[in-house]
Amino acid sequence: ANWIPNEYYLNLNIYNPDGSEPFSTGEAGTVEMSVNGGSYTRLYNETGENYPYGTVVTFRNFTPGTGRYLSSVAGATESNGTWTLTITGAINVDFYTAWETYQVCYNANGGSGAPGCQTKTYGVDLTLSNTKPTMTGYTFLGWSTSSTATSQTYNAEGTYTSNSGATLYAVWKKNETKLSDVAVSPPSCAASGSTCSAGTSITINVGGSTNYEFKT
Repeated sequence: ANWIPNEYYLNLNIYNPDGSEPFSTGEAGTVEMSVNGGSYTRLYNETGENYPYGTVVTFRNFTPGTGRYLSSVAGATESNGTWTLTITGAINVDFYTAWETYQVCYNANGGSGAPGCQTKTYGVDLTLSNTKPTMTGYTFLGWSTSSTATSQTYNAEGTYTSNSGATLYAVWKKNETKLSDVAVSPPSCAASGSTCSAGTSITINVGGSTNYEFKT
């Protein structure tokens, strides 16, 4: 008997993160493919061909498109970054990609009550938290990537567009004490040009919280 091995169709699919198939070459990624230990050829989505029964096909060096990573592969067995299969019937080898994500975290920078970390997805603007930290004697201005900044780069509920992770530090402005916030006790010693008896204890209250005591 003279036997001829059957041929089966092998189809390579590389999917976008939304599950669609890309139209442009290499949009969702490319991968190298070898047949029966031969040289590798770099391929992209929807590369298909017939192969005889028992053909060993190997894939390696998957390169995702911009802002993506390889999330899973169906149709081949992976070992140390190489995917292998033996042709025993028609098969689809499906490479699925996903969008990269990044952590944006907050540091109260001496204050308290910083919001928790948020996740930024590649290509999608992130609305920053509306939670504002607090620090006694200071006013919160916003957020900066520098812990020593004196002006904010981002406001609470501002838009973060960078495709990268970051730690955002609270930016603080020290409160100023107005003259109207200063109180003198006893009142008889407060008027301009007033005279207080020797031994009188005078208290100066600044900003409603800090007291300074003097004796005449």
